[in-house]
Amino acid sequence: HAKRVILRLRVNEFSEGDPSEYNDAIKTYLAFAGRPTTEWEEDRHYAHIEPFQDPELRQTRFHITLDMEQDSTENPDFGNLPHEVYRIRRDGQGKLRVTLIQNPLERENFIRKFREYSDILYPWGR
Repeated sequence: HAKRVILRLRVNEFSEGDPSEYNDAIKTYLAFAGRPTTEWEEDRHYAHIEPFQDPELRQTRFHITLDMEQDSTENPDFGNLPHEVYRIRRDGQGKLRVTLIQNPLERENFIRKFREYSDILYPWGR
């Protein structure tokens, strides 16, 4: 089913502009969700990767927004499209781990605020 998945990542855990690290984060989410990581290479999903900001802004987080099953729908109504949000962090050994934001109110508030710009800036699947 088509849905939009938002991955919250820490800037200090990623090298700026190294796409392989973004791919690792996406594949970590897919494995967490019980999906084959090969779906990423097969272009089954589309990723919108938030660029890093100027260091003076002291950005602490960035987001990867995944359009899951991108070819299953065209121009979805984002108001009716399911949205999910997960945190991705590195553990003590540097391995990426996915967690759901436990507090439902925090999840809903984050998604509402995030959609204020993602619905406009991130067209579906491109």
